[in-house]
Amino acid sequence: MVCESGFASTASNVDLTNLRIALNEAIENASKWTSVCDEIANVFAGNGALLIPFEPDQRGTWLPVSPALTNALAEYIEEGWHLNDYRQNLANIVKNRGCATDDDLEVSRKERAKMPFYHYLFKHNIGFMINFLITTPQGYWAVPVYFNNDRHPITKDEIKLIEQIRPLIEEATTKADLAAHKKIADFAKFFEGTNTEIYVLNPMGEHCMYLGPNGRLSITNSLPTQLSKPISEDIRQGLEEVCSSAPELSMSRSFQINENSKTFNLLAIQVPFALHHYYMPFKVCLIITEVESRQVLQAQRLKLEYDFLPSEITTLQLLSTGRNVKSISEFLSLRESTIRQRLKQMYEKAAVSGQVELIGFYNGL
Repeated sequence: MVCESGFASTASNVDLTNLRIALNEAIENASKWTSVCDEIANVFAGNGALLIPFEPDQRGTWLPVSPALTNALAEYIEEGWHLNDYRQNLANIVKNRGCATDDDLEVSRKERAKMPFYHYLFKHNIGFMINFLITTPQGYWAVPVYFNNDRHPITKDEIKLIEQIRPLIEEATTKADLAAHKKIADFAKFFEGTNTEIYVLNPMGEHCMYLGPNGRLSITNSLPTQLSKPISEDIRQGLEEVCSSAPELSMSRSFQINENSKTFNLLAIQVPFALHHYYMPFKVCLIITEVESRQVLQAQRLKLEYDFLPSEITTLQLLSTGRNVKSISEFLSLRESTIRQRLKQMYEKAAVSGQVELIGFYNGL
């Protein structure tokens, strides 16, 4: 059936099988949320879709978006359109009514065609948007679906379709939230038997979550005591560098802090992709471990006498606790080949021929 508006089907006979499949996969695998966006767009016969927190200050470093929109989104940031997005005027309508389109703006289509912001949109063929609201464990989220520039107004069937798929997406985000928290708790088990605390920071370097030695997850805004007072410029810059770097760089930095006659290792790493959520306010895992004096001396000797890099020292310390190359690569969000290459460099510096000898070398320092 083709309705007068041109929408190719009624809400009752739209096949949502592929969307359901994509949602089920995305619950456990954050990378699959891009497929969810594609399927949402397909349901509406659109050109792309994305999932985004309703409040701008909740937006993190990684958001699900249809691959077809990648170039448009990059330009949206690079050219500063996000600072003056005319579509933000739809926010209150979406929040109050549940959905809105560009036709709900105070300017007509003819007037929009003259606006620079819409010229940018027209270039990417995303000049019309249907935006609807979903409720997630992290608050309200918007689901914008994008269409051709001359697209017809929203239909009654499409409004019914929104009501049909909204609970599917909301249920999946709830399950994904639970799955993500379980993964983070499992991640903490990597440090079982060590005196380690894990803080998860957002892109501003602010505290989002805390995992204590008991493996329990808590949400709090308090920073670790090691960072609650003035810290050195090197540590501050290092943390800023990790927080502001692109996720695909898998950047990490390690530091040592002395406090009350105790020494702590601070390891800041990009959140491993295995822990990614359907939303990403998280950016950096800050792992704080109280170290024995012998470990401090070992690290100092590795640096001063054997020219080990901080990344090599971190890798060797992990290796010495019984972790294998695969688990270390997953923990540091690096390829196994990168860890193996790093090991080869350490073999040369330590004048050893393999992992067993390298660990023996380290334990003998």
